[in-house]
Amino acid sequence: MRFSSKFVGVALALGLAGLPALAGGKGRDQDRQARQQQRLEKMQQELKLSGDQVQKLQAIFEESRKQAQADLEAAGSDRDSLRLLAKERRKATHERIEALLTDEQKVRHAQLREQHKARVRERLQSYEKR
Repeated sequence: MRFSSKFVGVALALGLAGLPALAGGKGRDQDRQARQQQRLEKMQQELKLSGDQVQKLQAIFEESRKQAQADLEAAGSDRDSLRLLAKERRKATHERIEALLTDEQKVRHAQLREQHKARVRERLQSYEKR
């Protein structure tokens, strides 16, 4: 009987965790918005962005998000096409961001990107060791 009450508790917890997704995906959208805001704030702090640069970055991120949705719909279940579209979109977004930055900001941005890549590689290596 104990096992079944634990099972019910876990099932209930998992079910409640999925409610935001069932309510029109608002939970996922809020998470995305929060991550986007955190990214923007970190860039603003690390790169010492001006207010104008921040507004332009917000527009770039929003356009990239909309393009990602369009790419997803266009590619359907073709993962290779989706992967290629995502790679092209990331490159275009990066180029647009770089165009906004001063030379000093570009140097710091490159450093931050390398640090991020290193962290991702570390996570992948630790995951592969499992």
